[in-house]
Amino acid sequence: MDMEMWKKDLPYQNFWRWLIVIIQEKPWCNHRFKVISDDEASPWDWIFEPMFVSDPFNSCIESGRYGGPVAKWEVEWVEIDPITEKKTDSHLPAEWIDCTEQICERLTLEGFEFSIINHFIRITTGAMTPKQRDSYYKFWKAEIKDCEIWEKDIRLQNFWQRLFSILKERWYVHRCKIVGDDEIIQCYGLTETFDCCIELTKNDYVTKYDYVVKWNIEWIEIDPIVKETDHPLTKSWVTDYTEHICEKLTSEGIEFTMIDGNIRVMTTP
Repeated sequence: MDMEMWKKDLPYQNFWRWLIVIIQEKPWCNHRFKVISDDEASPWDWIFEPMFVSDPFNSCIESGRYGGPVAKWEVEWVEIDPITEKKTDSHLPAEWIDCTEQICERLTLEGFEFSIINHFIRITTGAMTPKQRDSYYKFWKAEIKDCEIWEKDIRLQNFWQRLFSILKERWYVHRCKIVGDDEIIQCYGLTETFDCCIELTKNDYVTKYDYVVKWNIEWIEIDPIVKETDHPLTKSWVTDYTEHICEKLTSEGIEFTMIDGNIRVMTTP
């Protein structure tokens, strides 16, 4: 694999995205990885994604003790040490905690295959599980000709650009209908990952998709009632953005209908 292949392989990018999320959830745990061309694994340390302006696709990982960023497709496996020393108070001695069960449950929830080797949790990163590939590719089977049609359809691109200028104003809850699927998909947010693709953010909702090409979306519904707070520890309040969203959609020339208090936009203008 190279950078061009990486850009097109959305399931593999998503595999790494969720793996990094799980790693960051336990920041006090140590990690190491094995690069295919190296004889030995990297020293135990914390793995992170370096922020390169020239790398919007997050194609690298880095470890403070390895000596430079590594392309993710060169990593053979990643290991997590779930038994770690956690210091919560400078005046008290550190305590040893075992996060094995929590990490294994999280990996299983996200569909990762892993093994336990000398109490270390190893995730093989060179291949995805059949379950993941089936899930991620189910509606990501767009032919090259579909991409070419999308690139030439300036009107449809412009429609999505105007729609997303409204959707990204706030973290609205959405529902969407995928062509060929009878189930209505509920998600916490929609994010544009590429020009032709959106990402369904799960949060508290479990969805069967992660990435969906835009031309496979029949409609999107916006829940205009938003629970807001200015700080996690302060009291929250509820705001109704129905009038605001409808005014924005109208000003952008986007047709919509009201269904049970939700704002539905047909995405094939």
